[in-house]
Amino acid sequence: MNNINTPLQLETLQGQTYVFAVIVMAVAFVISVLVAQMIAYQPRNDRSYILRRLWSIIICVISALGFWLYNQLVVMNTITKLPLQDKFATTNLICLGIIVVGYALLGLIVALVWRKSKFATIFFKSANKKN
Repeated sequence: MNNINTPLQLETLQGQTYVFAVIVMAVAFVISVLVAQMIAYQPRNDRSYILRRLWSIIICVISALGFWLYNQLVVMNTITKLPLQDKFATTNLICLGIIVVGYALLGLIVALVWRKSKFATIFFKSANKKN
């Protein structure tokens, strides 16, 4: 990774970071959908939706914190000037918000579209369970 010395280089890095944040959010969402599909309905007193919610939250937290920590510990060290580091710190927080809010909104939209899916039970307790 090259050192960032100029504002133009920082702007390029910020743009790339925003794109990577959206990619991380999308990958985390796909993993969440796959995990939700792998968790089976329970035959009696179905409480599998709690397990799906828990895994969804864990995946969101791990992806967001992992991205934030990578930027703080690795990318921030390539920025040589303190004012540029401050600007990138703001970018890093915005990316954290993009991942968390985007993940939640995308999940809610998908759950509303496919109300009877296992994934929808993350947001809504399903009355129709499939065995």
